[in-house]
Amino acid sequence: MNPLKAQLSLTTLSTAHTITFDATLANVNNGAYTAAAGNVQPAPVAGQLSSNAWAFTGLSDGAVAFGGTSAGADYARGASAGGVTTGGVYGFDVDNTAGVNRALGIQQTPTDMTVGYVYLRMVNSTGSTITQLVVSYDVFYYNDQDNSETVAFAYSANNANYTTSYALDYRTPELLGAATWNSINRTITISNLNIPNGGFYYLRWTVNDLASSPSRDEFALDNISITPTTSACALPAEPTIAASNLQFWFPSCNGVRLSWTAGNGSRRIVVVRQGSAVSVLPTDQVSYSAAPIFGATGQTAVGQYVVHNSSGNNLLISGLSPSTTYHFAIVEYNGTACGENYLTSSVLTGSVTTSAACSPCPQLITGYINACNGVCGEGTNELLLFTTGGWYFPVRRDEDLVPTDIIQFGNTFPASIDYSAGFTSMPATVASMNAAVGPCSPAVFYDGLSIPMMPPNTNFIILPETFCTPSSYTYAALCGFGPIYVFFTNDLSWNGSGNFTHNPVPAVTRYFRTDFSFLTGPSCVIDYDYNTGSLSGLDGDYIVWNGGGSPVLYGNNACGIPVTNLPVELLSFTAAADETQQRVNLSWVTASEQDNDYFEVRRTTDGTSWTTIARVEGAGNSTQMLHYEAVDPNPAVGMNYYRLRQVDINGQESFSEIKPVEFKISEETHTVFPSPSSGMFTIGGKITAGDVVEVYDLTGQLVFCRKQVETGQQQTLDLSSLAEGTYLIRILGSQHAAQTMRIVISK
Repeated sequence: MNPLKAQLSLTTLSTAHTITFDATLANVNNGAYTAAAGNVQPAPVAGQLSSNAWAFTGLSDGAVAFGGTSAGADYARGASAGGVTTGGVYGFDVDNTAGVNRALGIQQTPTDMTVGYVYLRMVNSTGSTITQLVVSYDVFYYNDQDNSETVAFAYSANNANYTTSYALDYRTPELLGAATWNSINRTITISNLNIPNGGFYYLRWTVNDLASSPSRDEFALDNISITPTTSACALPAEPTIAASNLQFWFPSCNGVRLSWTAGNGSRRIVVVRQGSAVSVLPTDQVSYSAAPIFGATGQTAVGQYVVHNSSGNNLLISGLSPSTTYHFAIVEYNGTACGENYLTSSVLTGSVTTSAACSPCPQLITGYINACNGVCGEGTNELLLFTTGGWYFPVRRDEDLVPTDIIQFGNTFPASIDYSAGFTSMPATVASMNAAVGPCSPAVFYDGLSIPMMPPNTNFIILPETFCTPSSYTYAALCGFGPIYVFFTNDLSWNGSGNFTHNPVPAVTRYFRTDFSFLTGPSCVIDYDYNTGSLSGLDGDYIVWNGGGSPVLYGNNACGIPVTNLPVELLSFTAAADETQQRVNLSWVTASEQDNDYFEVRRTTDGTSWTTIARVEGAGNSTQMLHYEAVDPNPAVGMNYYRLRQVDINGQESFSEIKPVEFKISEETHTVFPSPSSGMFTIGGKITAGDVVEVYDLTGQLVFCRKQVETGQQQTLDLSSLAEGTYLIRILGSQHAAQTMRIVISK
């Protein structure tokens, strides 16, 4: 079969190619579309679709791949004017008058198209490289049910890695309306493309529902118009300076934070490969899609994923596996579309190994059970506060944030009523919440759907999209504790009149469940309970959990949102020998701190006994990147191992990873003799007044110290009071580098 004739063929530049479903369009549909029996197949008859152009997943009768044939009644529900309830694919007539206007229709049920996908494949037959597509389509909906559905649009160059255009998301009305067809148009310009002549491109519509009953609205796609254009692919100058200073911050079991110093390209690509160095770099005049989730992006070769493609110089990436090494390559380039010119002769590379385990799981930490509702309904202002725990948390809107029911509530165990079926962006409400905080920099609340990733130890809130602002809550105590990301759910289970039982009499037990298995596997399902008899029954009642189970606190803060206990987020901890000063320099960086009392720098030489060598006070609370330093002036000869102990105000502690440092004795400019000796030694070489002579045992303990009062070539040193053994003599002064020598006392 000729691939140029096997699907929607884009034959002419700057010309709209439109699918109306009212008449034949070669290799797309045969005649007016009526969803006739055998609806989707490679050689359609009248009323059918061509599977060379269309593919479906999500129907209970199974999927249809490109070039496949549909089986089962789901694909052949026939023609209808609307008002149906049986799930499947229809040829809807969306004209409300006596005319006929066919459209590709969907009726959802709990087992059909929830979630479902409709794919359209096209081929470039223009004879030129397509660099831009203008896509337009109409969404028709028949609002005969008191429920709501969503339609999201995405596009792809390979039918594997899709880019979602969130601005095109559409949700049908929730409330019952007139039994008639309505429509809304969606249009997008997809730029920076490089579709060669004969190359394929794919569009995808993701459909889901927000229904709490089997009855759903019908909806349909119509007037799908694709206009290809091209432009001259002038190749700009290749960059001359590569990126540098690649650093990895806070690696976890599933992700890591990267930063680097940009070169002189206008943009840069980051390629990641598991287990081996990146071997295939980007190719000039080829565009690569990117997303910060390993395995879900464009590739330069099999297994070599593009996770970043922008002008930035930092990245959060997730989707990694525990205890696994990943190799990174950062490539500078200039140009866009088919004009990319990559600097491949000089590439910044590096690798990082993920940790063996992440802890704790993402989880619910606070629930406002008795809302401070102000002028709104009780349920409208109930809210739930979570932490990402030890995980990099991708925000995936393709499937309404996440593909699982991340928060459930119930009157019986286990909780089973989903409160997270769909989310929407509400920047005006977020702005109102920040205004209620008062003057505060940086802002506390951020729209959760505005970011691709939340790092570990980050707080986020789920609340209904009907949340009332300004509300009776007070947020002033949260200043300095952002960012807190806010996700507004449009799940119909969220009842505006109240959801979470808070009446103390009669006392009953209620349940929550969080399920983050999409991120961590089945081990991160956590169950929570609470007893209403422990609540006051007043507005502002909240509950705090720590890892699930029964609450650790029932509280009421007079509608003030309490500060959440965020742990210190440690970005880096380094330890390095300073041979000039004969010491070990230690430094660390935190991204955020809450209730941080102090740090201890601890050292061991045997891996068992730890000695505190420095204490550094913490900032208490901070959302800024903070740098700390300490010095070990007396490291032991050989291997030293260092770690940080971080202590909260309430006494809770955590530890950093361990850093090894080998400490060597410096080359001699002084001599000490004789050795062994009974305790009397001579220091050879010039000793200057003000120099300090220190003696340490091999554990690093200072056992002798003397400050020189005169200058001379030799000095006598009396150590006869010390026990037999090996010691280190350290000579410090302003006229020479610090020097350490080994001596032996033998009596």
